[in-house]
Amino acid sequence: MRWYIVFSFLGTLLSAQIALPHNKSAKFRQVVTSPKGKKISYAGELFFGDKEMIKWIYKSPTKKEICADAKRMTVVDHDLEQVTYYKLKKGFSLSNVLKRAKETKRKNIFTAKYDGVRYTIRKGPKADVVDSVAYNDKLDNKVQILFFDLKDLKHKDLRCTAPAGYDKIRE
Repeated sequence: MRWYIVFSFLGTLLSAQIALPHNKSAKFRQVVTSPKGKKISYAGELFFGDKEMIKWIYKSPTKKEICADAKRMTVVDHDLEQVTYYKLKKGFSLSNVLKRAKETKRKNIFTAKYDGVRYTIRKGPKADVVDSVAYNDKLDNKVQILFFDLKDLKHKDLRCTAPAGYDKIRE
């Protein structure tokens, strides 16, 4: 479940040394490279709420929304016209990941290992906020996510809603 790993990681970056912004939005570009070298690039916008709420809006190459907190995740796939609701069986602890994050010898580069995955986090030049994340997921895909154009969040509703007529799946 690649989406869970992506969400999980982004929630991990709250600490005194490096922070995930609260009540902000940012554009993102995500590149996933398979073990065979095939690349897929995604782009969209990410909304950071307070605490552990996060909402991804994928705009290309597919249209998808993903909303999550530490206990639940909702995926709205507009191409498939379906909404999937997940209860996260294994709760995710932001503080546990942050306790493991260590600055490397390279300035503004941190690493953390959590649940068998090693993350490399780059802190941006402004306000000690993360500007990129790289890791190998559990399927051995290389994932790199870049964040840019950070702005104040204009609305605070980070829930995903199911459009009328979409199939609903509960897992």
